[in-house]
Amino acid sequence: MKILIVLKTNVGGMWLIPQIAAMQARHHEVVVAIPQGLGRLRSALDAHSITVHPIEWDFSPRSSLAGLNALWSLHNFIRREAPDVVFYHLILSALLSRLAAIGTPSRTVHMVAGPLYLESKVLATIESIASRLDDAIIAGSEYTERKYAAIGYPASRLRAIPYGVDTRKFDPARDSSQESIADPDTFVCIMVAYFYAPKQSVFRGQGIKGHETMIEAWQQFHAKNPRSRIVFVGSGFDDAGEQYRQRLMNDHQLPGATWISTVSDVKTYYNSADVSVSPSLSENHGAALEASSMGLPVIVSDAGALPEAITDLTGWVFKAGDAGDLLDKLNQAHEEFKTGRLEERGHRARELMVRKFDNQILSNEVVDVLEGTLSGQPPLLVVVEQRCVVRDSTLYGFSSLGALSGLSQQRPVKVLARAAAGTDLTASRPLLPGSAGVVVPWRGISDVLRSAMHLYSHIRHAPGVVVYTPGSISTIAGLITLATRTPLAVVVAGDPVESLAEPVTQGLVGLIQRPTMRAATRLLTSRARVARYVTRRVLQDRYPTRGEEFGAFSVRRLNYSATARATDNPTMNILTVASLEKPYKGVRELIDAIAAVRARGSG
Repeated sequence: MKILIVLKTNVGGMWLIPQIAAMQARHHEVVVAIPQGLGRLRSALDAHSITVHPIEWDFSPRSSLAGLNALWSLHNFIRREAPDVVFYHLILSALLSRLAAIGTPSRTVHMVAGPLYLESKVLATIESIASRLDDAIIAGSEYTERKYAAIGYPASRLRAIPYGVDTRKFDPARDSSQESIADPDTFVCIMVAYFYAPKQSVFRGQGIKGHETMIEAWQQFHAKNPRSRIVFVGSGFDDAGEQYRQRLMNDHQLPGATWISTVSDVKTYYNSADVSVSPSLSENHGAALEASSMGLPVIVSDAGALPEAITDLTGWVFKAGDAGDLLDKLNQAHEEFKTGRLEERGHRARELMVRKFDNQILSNEVVDVLEGTLSGQPPLLVVVEQRCVVRDSTLYGFSSLGALSGLSQQRPVKVLARAAAGTDLTASRPLLPGSAGVVVPWRGISDVLRSAMHLYSHIRHAPGVVVYTPGSISTIAGLITLATRTPLAVVVAGDPVESLAEPVTQGLVGLIQRPTMRAATRLLTSRARVARYVTRRVLQDRYPTRGEEFGAFSVRRLNYSATARATDNPTMNILTVASLEKPYKGVRELIDAIAAVRARGSG
C-alpha cells in the first residue's frame, strides 16, 4: 500500500514519526507532503530517509489565487503519485487534501489532532459538510469522537485513537538527569505549553493554553506557600505568541516563577518537578501524557480530552478557566507532597501511560484503520428516496425493494435512504434483506451540499449504483455517478413533473423544480446502462434510455370471484391504497367525489 501523508507544518507534528515507522514495518510505501523549508519535522523525516515532497503554499490564506494554485498543485501530485490512501492531520491540511483528492481513486483519512475548531458553531457546521469526503476519521480522543458523532459523521467510519506518548523516551528510569530548579523541600510545579496569542473569536480573548488561569492561581498559592516554584516551559508558537509571552512575563512579575523557552529535551525539567499542570481552555491530551509518562501526577482542566489522560489515582481535574478551582487542586497536590503520598500518584500515572497511551501500540492501530479502507469488496449502492431507519446495520422502511432481492445474494450491497425524522416506522420492514444500510441527512434544500458530500463518499469507490427516481437524494446520487463515471442503473418509479405538480409544490419553487427534475431524470435515464420502468410505455417515452430497458408492474392479477361477497348489503365499499405523505395520489379528490355521491342520496 502506498500512503501519502499531508501536513501543514514542517516544525511540529513529531507524532508522525512513530506512525510512519509502523507503516514501514508493514512494508507500506510512505511519502510525506509538507511546506518548504527546514524544521524539526523535516529534519526527523530526512534522518529516517522518508521521501518528502515540499509544498510551495504555506497554507496561509494570502489570496484566493494562491489557494487555488496550491489546490491544483496537490491534486496533480496525488494523481501523479497515485497513493492508495491520502492521510492528513490538522484541519487546514484536511480541507486542502479532501478537495485535492476529488476525482482520484485514493482513499482519504483524517486524523484529528485537536478539537478546537469543532467547538466553534460556524466551523463545526462547515466540518459537518466537508468531513463527508473522508473515507474514515481517526479522532485523537474520545472527546473528539463524540464531537464528530454530534455533527452527524457516520459511526461506522469513525474511531478514537490517541496520538499517545513514547513511553520509552519519556521514562524516568532511563533519564535521571534534572535541571536544578530548587532544593528537595521546595514544591515544584511545571507547565509545558506553547504560548498562543489570544483571539477575540474564542474564549473572550484569552490564550487557549490557559496561562492566565495558571498565573492567577499561582499568585494566590505562592503567597501562602513561599517554598514553591513554578516553571513555564515553552516559547511563543509564532511572533504574536512570543509577544503575548513577553507581555505576561512583564505584566505579572510572577513570584517563584522560571520562564524557559522551548527546549530540545524537556525530560530534565519534568524530572525536577513534583506536579504538572495543563490548564488549557481547549485541548486534546496535550503535555499531560509526557508528564505522566515521566512519572508525574498531573492537574488538568476539564477542557476537551484532558480528563481522559488521568484517573482519580493519577491526578486532579478542575473547571477550565476557574483559578479558584485550580488553586484548590494545587493545595491538594501540595498536601500530598508534604506527606510523601504524591510520588505514588506519579507511579500510577506512568503505569496508565504504558497501558493505555503507548504510541507504538496506538500507531499500529492507526495503520489498521488505513488498511481497513482498502479491505473487502466495495458494495454495490442502491439509493432510494423513502424515509428509513437503521436497525442492526439494515435499513427499515415501508416499501421493500423486491425487484433487487437477488443482488445481496451475489455481492455486497449497501442501501442509502433518507433519515426518517418525525416518521413512525414501527410497522416497517427491511428494504433489502442481506444488505447494509445507511441513512442520508436530508431536511430539505438546505441539506443539498451535506447530502452530496455524504453520497459522494460512498459512490466514489462503488462498482455501480442503482437509483430510484424521482427523488432528491436519488437525483443527486445519479448526477454524482456521471461525474465519477460510476456505472448507473435507474429505476423510474414515477414522473417528477406529476409528483411535483400543484398543489404538491407551489409557486416559484415548483416552477423551478419541475423542469429541473424532468431534465435531470432525462439525463440520468439517457446515460444509464440499465433503466427499469413501472409502465408499459408512458415513462419510457418521456424518459428514454440508451441502455437496456425493462418494464415492470407492481399490480398482480387477483381472482376476485373466489372472494366475492354476498350482495344482500347494498352498501358499496371503496378501497384505495396510496401514500398520504404528498397530495398527488388524488385521495382528496376521491373523498370529494364520494361526498358528492352521498349528497345525491346514492351513498
